[in-house]
Amino acid sequence: MTMPGTTHVVRVEGLDAAGPFWDGLPHSLFSSANWLRTGEVLGGTPARYTVVQREGRPSSAQVTWQSTGEMWVYNDPVALLRLGAAELAGHVDEAAATEVAELAGAVERAAHELYPARVSVLPSGYRPGLVVGCADDVPLLLDDLEKDGDPTTAVMHVDDGDDRTVALLKERGYIGLTAAGDSVLELDPAWGGLEDYAAAERRRGKRVRHEVDAFRAAGATIRQVDVAALGARHAELHAAHLRRYGHDATEDSSRRLISAIQQWPAGRPLVLEIVQDGTVEGFLVAYEWGDELFASMLGISPEAPYGYFNLIYYEPIRRAVAAGLSRIRFGPGTYQAKRQRGCTVRPLTSYVRVPDRWEATVARLASLLDAAYRREMGASGG
Repeated sequence: MTMPGTTHVVRVEGLDAAGPFWDGLPHSLFSSANWLRTGEVLGGTPARYTVVQREGRPSSAQVTWQSTGEMWVYNDPVALLRLGAAELAGHVDEAAATEVAELAGAVERAAHELYPARVSVLPSGYRPGLVVGCADDVPLLLDDLEKDGDPTTAVMHVDDGDDRTVALLKERGYIGLTAAGDSVLELDPAWGGLEDYAAAERRRGKRVRHEVDAFRAAGATIRQVDVAALGARHAELHAAHLRRYGHDATEDSSRRLISAIQQWPAGRPLVLEIVQDGTVEGFLVAYEWGDELFASMLGISPEAPYGYFNLIYYEPIRRAVAAGLSRIRFGPGTYQAKRQRGCTVRPLTSYVRVPDRWEATVARLASLLDAAYRREMGASGG
C-alpha cells in the first residue's frame, strides 16, 4: 500500500523476507531478529511483518500471526476468553464464576465463528507486535492488521501507560482484557549489592537473609555457565517445571527451545545453574538488553531448599546491581511473591475486536476476567 507523499507500507511473510526492512527500527529484546527467529522456529509458521517506511527508511513495524487455536493461550485472544476462570482460583467470587463459565462456554461454542484470529504480538515476550518509531504510524499498522477481514483481530499485552495506542484501539471498537502483568524491580543506583537491596525494607531483609542462609546450608550453590552448556538435564527441568504449573509440556519441546536459543542468541544471555551434590537442580536463562535484565527460561527441581527464590531473584539482583543495570523484568505470574520482593506489577491489557454479534458477550466476559486478573496482580481496576 502506498500513502501520499513518501510514506509506504510494506507487508512480507517471514523474517527472511523482512530482513532488508528490519534494521534501523527501534527494537526491544523481543522484536530483535534472533528473538523473532526463535519464535518462528518454535511456532512452526512464519510471522507476517508489516513495515512503515518514511523517506525510504523504516519508521515503524508490526509482527502478526494468524491463529486457529494452536497458539499459546496468552497470545491468542479467543483461547484466552475460552479459558475463562480456569487460572483464577480465589480471585473470582461464586456469582461471577457462574457467569464467567456460561460466557466462556458461549465463546467456546462460537470458536468456529471467531477463528481465524490475526494477532499482533511478539512471541514469548508478553508485548504487542508493534515496533513504533513514529506515533503517526500506529493507525497505518492497525489498518494493516484489519486489512484481510479476519473475524477476530487483536493487539496483545499493551502497557496501560500507552495512552495513545489504547485510545486508538478503543476508538476502533476493541475490547480490553488485562490478563498479564509485567513485574518490574527498579534497582537503586545507590545499592552496592544484594545486602543493600535486602536492607531497603525491614521485612524484606529478614526474608532474604532466611532464604539465602537456608539455601547455602543445604550445600547448594549457583554458578554461571555458557549458553552452550544447556542440554538434556535443562530440558528435563524446564518441562517438569512447566508441568507443575499445569502446562502441557514435553522435554522434546524444551530441547527445541534450547537449541533455538543456542543457534540464535538474543541480547546478552546470562545462564545460571543451581548445583547441589554435583547435580544441576535448576537453571535460569536471562537476557541483558540496554540497561535492563529480562528473566526468561526457567527450570527448577524442588529438591534445593529456597532454590527458586535464590535462582530467580537474589542471584540476578546481585549480578544486575554489580553490572550497573537499572531494572529487572521478571515477567508475569506469581505476583504476590514478586511484590514481596520489591516488584511493581504493571498491567498489560490485550485488546480484541470480534464480529458484532459476539461483541456484547465478549465485552461482558472480558470485564469479569479483567477484574479478577487485576485482583490477582494486586493492581487497581483500569
